[in-house]
Amino acid sequence: MSPIDFQAQSSFSVDYSWIFGDGNIAMGQQTIYTYDQPGTYTPVLVIEDSVGCQVFHVGASNLIV
Repeated sequence: MSPIDFQAQSSFSVDYSWIFGDGNIAMGQQTIYTYDQPGTYTPVLVIEDSVGCQVFHVGASNLIV
C-alpha cells in the first residue's frame, strides 16, 4: 500500500489527533500513514484548542485503499 499524507489546515489549534478508522491513531498537524489492509476507512481529525475545546472533523467521503 502507498503512504497517505494527512494535513490539517488550521492555525489556531494546539493538539491534533488523527483516527484512521482501522484502530490506529497519530498525533500532529501532519502525518503520513500507510494502511495495512485494503478496505474502506473513515479517517477523523480531532482538533483541540488552548482551552480544551475539541472539534471532530470527518471527511466528506470514505477513503478507499
